[in-house]
Amino acid sequence: MNRRGGTDLTLLTGEQYMDYGEVVRHEQLVWVAPRHQLLHEETPLPLAMFQADCIFRRHAFQSLAAQGRDYRVAYQSASTAGILAAVSAGLAMTVLAESVVPDGFRIAGAEEGLPALPMAPVILATRPAGGTAVVKALAGFIREAMQATRGRSGVNPAVS
Repeated sequence: MNRRGGTDLTLLTGEQYMDYGEVVRHEQLVWVAPRHQLLHEETPLPLAMFQADCIFRRHAFQSLAAQGRDYRVAYQSASTAGILAAVSAGLAMTVLAESVVPDGFRIAGAEEGLPALPMAPVILATRPAGGTAVVKALAGFIREAMQATRGRSGVNPAVS
């Protein structure tokens, strides 16, 4: 945050933010489940979701609807920690970017009968003027790191 209360640098995920900055990476979205529970067998599928405008939520609902799978929102939070707490407690599954799935959780997929999820762009947004030299240097570091990192699946999510 700068002295005027604005944000100098922001990382955003989702197509709706494409006009805000540059795409520095694409992230595979994945179904995340508690390590030792079989929530994918429940009908309707219990989900822990972010707020209504979240791109992860929209992709989850669209993919499940296309599959004809019943689902319900069992828990909703604006916090990743809250979402992960609900999943860890065995209340629900969720959708996250593959690179941020913490240890202790399981990535679920087609083998559990869950639909495929798309890739989502990660956008680096900066102030229109670019900010100070420190902000520009940090943006360059983030850009380089995001483009060089490979996801857990081994697919290079960098944008050429």
